Amino acid sequence: MTAALLALVLSADGVSFERYLTDVAQHSPQLRTQRALVSQADAQVVLSRVFPEPTITAGLASLDVSFVGAQNNAAASVSQPLEWPGKRAARIDASSASRDVAMADLEDAARTVRAAAALAWIDAVSAQRVAQRQRAALDTLLDYATAANLPPP
Repeated sequence: MTAALLALVLSADGVSFERYLTDVAQHSPQLRTQRALVSQADAQVVLSRVFPEPTITAGLASLDVSFVGAQNNAAASVSQPLEWPGKRAARIDASSASRDVAMADLEDAARTVRAAAALAWIDAVSAQRVAQRQRAALDTLLDYATAANLPPP
């Protein structure tokens, strides 16, 4: 959790718990990383659906560099890779499973960040309450000292 968010909690009594959790989720580097991994997995699913592209090759098969009258040959070819039946479907299934794993990791990271933020919120509220009680006790002691005509500390 960032110090800025903790300072926000400590300085502003009007911040709601839901707003605090929203801010933590928006600014969490762990969640940004996990969201990027989900986007990457989405792109991998799209790529797995693409069929292999054909290849065009052109060139000289033989060239007479000795100039003795040998025949020059040019060659050109087009090839299309053929996949075994089920290979594309398996590739799509594998990338979809990887995307599901990335989504589960994102959900787990969100739960972890939310739990850590909730604990930090509880700690901050507890610290505020302790500080308030200490201020009230100090005020009470100062009132007693004033009533007893004692000099302030």
